[in-house]
Amino acid sequence: MLSDKEKRCFAELLQLIPQDQLLSLKDTVTNRAIEVRSRNEAVRAIVSYSESPEQLLKRRKIKRDLLFQYLARNNVIITPTASKTDLIQRVLQFWGIEVARNVQWEDEEDKRVSAQVKPKDEIQLLAEQFCTWFFNLLNSHHPLKNSPVEGWGPQHFWADTQLKMEYHTPDLHQEQYQGADLVSQRLLAIVRDDLLIFNPNIAADGVKGKKDPHGLVAVLVCGTVHRQERCLGMFEQCFCLVSDPDKHNNYKIKSTNLRIRGREVMGIPRLEAGSDELLPITA
Repeated sequence: MLSDKEKRCFAELLQLIPQDQLLSLKDTVTNRAIEVRSRNEAVRAIVSYSESPEQLLKRRKIKRDLLFQYLARNNVIITPTASKTDLIQRVLQFWGIEVARNVQWEDEEDKRVSAQVKPKDEIQLLAEQFCTWFFNLLNSHHPLKNSPVEGWGPQHFWADTQLKMEYHTPDLHQEQYQGADLVSQRLLAIVRDDLLIFNPNIAADGVKGKKDPHGLVAVLVCGTVHRQERCLGMFEQCFCLVSDPDKHNNYKIKSTNLRIRGREVMGIPRLEAGSDELLPITA
């Protein structure tokens, strides 16, 4: 049977399932022996009659996309082409539940998804997902936001990470920081203390990613910078990401360069041909 902690975790996950699929899952788990009158009763029935976290997560009604959405909402980065098995393992790790690495789950959905995803698109998808996660998390700490999303901190950066910043407003100002704590605090101060909001252009012309043979991933993103109702200018930021060997399909920031240009924005921010100078594959 599930522990109290596991029941609480599943209750949060199951809230993302549409009503009809939730009731269908309840019928499968309870063999139609339990009648319910609400979503909460359905969730309680599911978690009460499930034998283990692995058994419940591998149910067909627990879709791969659902697990991916759940991880994204909790600021857990994982490649968008990860298999359902990888997502199950990542969810269990996030919950602090020991993962049995030798378990093989039946995974027809993995085969179908793998057939649909082109390998050349994987890094671009990773870049777009990373930028969505990063800026949503950072922007959530703006004082005008009702409640910041938990999770910002030095744990997302390697210990020797570097930050280089350039402000063109219109005079050039440059700053440089090293170390996970300093880099994390300086980026946070831009939103929390300087009251800026980043509006990245999460699209093919606003985000670019590439990967070298050693596994280093470079991500370049551009967009606009705002303070309250004013658009102050444009920004470009590049990241060097290195996968964490202790966490499957998880990346941490090795270095990042940020350039902010305070000039009137004309049209949609997009990556220009010359922007590759910001996108070196280097740690």
